[in-house]
Amino acid sequence: MVTGDTLWDIAQDHGVTLDVLLAANPQIRDRSLIRPGDRITIPGPLTAIVDTLGAATPAVTFGVPGSGGVTIYDRQNAGPLFSVAERTLVTEIGGFFAYNRAPLRVEIRPSVDGVPDVSTVLATFELPMSGTGPTVSYVAVTPGVVLPPGTYFAMFASQTGDVGSLLGTASVPFEYRAGSTPMGFLDAIEGTSSASPSEYIAVRILGRALPPTLDVKVTVPTWWLHRDDRVSVTARTRPGVPCTLSLQWVNSGASGPIPTEPATIGTRTANAEGIARWGWTVNPPHDNDEAWVTVTCRDGDLSGDGFTAFWVVPSGFEPSANLPPELLGTWVLEWAIQGPGQAGCFPREPCPSVTFVIGPCSLGERCGSLIEADQPGCRYPLVFHRNSAPGDFILNAREDDTAGCDEGWGTGLHFVPTAEGTVGLFTRDGTNVILHRVGPASTTVP
Repeated sequence: MVTGDTLWDIAQDHGVTLDVLLAANPQIRDRSLIRPGDRITIPGPLTAIVDTLGAATPAVTFGVPGSGGVTIYDRQNAGPLFSVAERTLVTEIGGFFAYNRAPLRVEIRPSVDGVPDVSTVLATFELPMSGTGPTVSYVAVTPGVVLPPGTYFAMFASQTGDVGSLLGTASVPFEYRAGSTPMGFLDAIEGTSSASPSEYIAVRILGRALPPTLDVKVTVPTWWLHRDDRVSVTARTRPGVPCTLSLQWVNSGASGPIPTEPATIGTRTANAEGIARWGWTVNPPHDNDEAWVTVTCRDGDLSGDGFTAFWVVPSGFEPSANLPPELLGTWVLEWAIQGPGQAGCFPREPCPSVTFVIGPCSLGERCGSLIEADQPGCRYPLVFHRNSAPGDFILNAREDDTAGCDEGWGTGLHFVPTAEGTVGLFTRDGTNVILHRVGPASTTVP
C-alpha cells in the first residue's frame, strides 16, 4: 500500500472484484483500516479447476423430462474430485441441479486415500435454489476460501429427508451430455465413502492462485479478559523462523471502529516444534476495547501472517457464551433515528419490512437469518459475536453468497437492555435502526 491507494483502486487495477481481493487478504479485518506500507496479496488470473459444462453455459435451463444424472440424498452425497498445486482462492463452485423442496449445500472435504474424508469438512456453503418448476439450471456459490496445495472433494449434500439431482444428460432444449470427471460419494448416515474414476456430471470449480506463504496459526486461550489480566499468545509455524507480534486496540465508536496505531510487542524465534509465545499485561485505552493481534513470520523471501483477537470487558463482568431467552423470537425493523430529533426510514426508501428470527445459539454459532423484503431470497446469517457488557449482546449479519444480494448490514445487530425491556439496534454510519420483537421464541432458524 502507498499513500492514496484504496482497496477498490487496487482491485480495479488488477482486474479482480473487491470481494475477491478481500478474500485473498484475511488480515484486513476492516477495509477502512488500511495504511501505507500494508502488504496486499494480489490473486492470480481466474482458472478452471474443474469444468465439465461443455456445451451448456450457466444461462441455459434444461427440462427435467428427458434428463438424467446423479441423485443426491441422505445416503448419497456426491461431488467432483479436484486438486490444486499451489495455494488457491476458490471463487466459484457450481453445477446444474434440480431440487425437490430445499436447496443443496456443498461441503469441501479432503481426499484421504482417494475417497472423501468422512470426518472432516473444511468449509460448507448453501447453494441458492435452482429456479422454479420442472427445470434444471446452473447455480453456484462464491466460497472465497483459500486452500493449500492438495486434493479435495466438493461434495453436494441434500437437506435432511430431501432429494436433489446433479445433471449428467438432458434432451430439452437440446441433446446434452456433460463431461466426465472423477467423483466421490459419501453416505452421511453410515459414515462411509467411495469414489468413481469417471462420472458424467455438469459441474464447475473456478479459482485464483495465490503467492506462496508461510503458514502461521495464532491462538489465545480466551476471547475475553479484564484490564490488568495477563494474556498469552501462541503462534505455530515453521521451526526456527523469526516472528513478530503487533497489537492494535480498536474501540467501536458510533461512526465505526476507531483503531490505535499498531504497536510491536516483540520478536520471538519459533522453537524446534515451530512454536513461538508472547505474554504481557493487558492495559487497553478503554474498557470494551478489542485487541487485534497479528503475528508475522519470515523465512527468506517467504512470509506469512496469523491473526487472533480478544476483548477487554468491564471489571467484575464475565460474558455469557449463550444468548438469553429475551433475545429469542421474531424481530422486525420498526423505524430509524437519522439524527437528534429526526426519524425516518433506513436504509432506503420506501420503508422496508424487514423481519428475522433469532433462535438459540452459543458464541460463534449461527443464530438466525435477516431477510431484506426488497431482495427476496437474500438471507444474511446472524452469528453471535459477543456479550460485551451486562445485558449487552452483539450479533453480526454475515455476507450473503447469493448472486445479486448485497454484502450485508454493517456491524450487525446490537441488543441492549432498556427500562421497557430489551431493544435491538442496528448501527451503521452512526445511524441507529430500532428493532422490536414481534413474535415468540423459536427453536428453529430459517
